[in-house]
Amino acid sequence: MPRGARANIHARVPIANSTNAESNACCFRTSVFHALQVAAVLACCCAIRIYLVSRTATIAPDGVVYINVARHRSQDPLAAARENTIHVGYPAAIAGAHSVLTAVGVKDGLRTWELAG
Repeated sequence: MPRGARANIHARVPIANSTNAESNACCFRTSVFHALQVAAVLACCCAIRIYLVSRTATIAPDGVVYINVARHRSQDPLAAARENTIHVGYPAAIAGAHSVLTAVGVKDGLRTWELAG
């Protein structure tokens, strides 16, 4: 290998007496295995997050600000955009979660906004 050249560690190395179909099947099994690993990690993270949300009695102090912005945005979006100087991404997510909660039958109220946040 020339000096300064980098070896490709991800290059496919042909296996003796193997066909291209066998090689593709091996790669498919590997990618499915990686996808299952990612899904398992995400499931664990979601389970931990759901547990923490269900056990937390209070919200963070800045959460109140974001919830108020989301409530104001749901009532009058144009005025909320003009009056608030914080980023609209998180309040928009709270408003979206609130609409999902009310759509599935959770009674609309302050607790619903806290749960959405």
